[in-house]
Amino acid sequence: MIRYYSGDTLIHKLDPRVKIALSTSLFLLAFLTRDPLRLSFLLTVVLMIWFYARIPFSENFFLKTLIPIALFTFLIQLLFYPGKVILVSVKIPSWIPYFGGMLAATQEGLINGISMVLRLFIVIMVMPIVTMTTRLERLLNSMVKLGLPYELAFTLTTSINLLSILQADIEDVIEAQKIRGFRGFDERGIIKKIKAYVPIIIPVVMEGFMIARQMEVAIKSRAFGASNRRTSLIDVKMDKVDWIVLFFTLTGTIISLVFFLGFVH
Repeated sequence: MIRYYSGDTLIHKLDPRVKIALSTSLFLLAFLTRDPLRLSFLLTVVLMIWFYARIPFSENFFLKTLIPIALFTFLIQLLFYPGKVILVSVKIPSWIPYFGGMLAATQEGLINGISMVLRLFIVIMVMPIVTMTTRLERLLNSMVKLGLPYELAFTLTTSINLLSILQADIEDVIEAQKIRGFRGFDERGIIKKIKAYVPIIIPVVMEGFMIARQMEVAIKSRAFGASNRRTSLIDVKMDKVDWIVLFFTLTGTIISLVFFLGFVH
């Protein structure tokens, strides 16, 4: 969810601050409503941005792992969310702890479960709109211009870069294990899959320590933090298109807030 993919779309060309504002707006609106229709609309907007920016779905590991989490969340909300309109009920022996009596799926639980799943997908898919369409150098400069201290902005962007490197290392280790005849990744069942990823942990952790050590030496050799006056090779400036998109983003957010908070039905 953090690897940069180059492109020539409007999303790629936008100022990172505009993309941060857009993502923050979608994130905020997703938490201000429980209506599945409104959440479906927000998710549609996010998907449209993904398709337009050509963010790859196939290489996104987080989306693959999100599906079982979403199904589990939906079932929990469906079966245990309190409600009055019962859709399906199953009698359970009273001697069974906690579940004894009757287990019922209610209409309120169904609606809340759908809302939770939609909100989960929106929240997870909002971040790549910024991270996967913006170079880290531009993201760093935009954070500094937003008022974030350079040291903190540098730490955040460096962490994102390190995670991207570790993600690539994980893929390399998996391919190396498959070449050696290891087939544990193709096993069915959560427990077997978890055990299959155990041999990956040690080489990836060691690689992470080595990269961190090299970065520490590189930063110290360049006297990081010795001067408060900094210059940047890549400058970030708002142009006409950025201001237009920002205006429509803020306007749309305000209008949506009016609807989502219940002032207009």
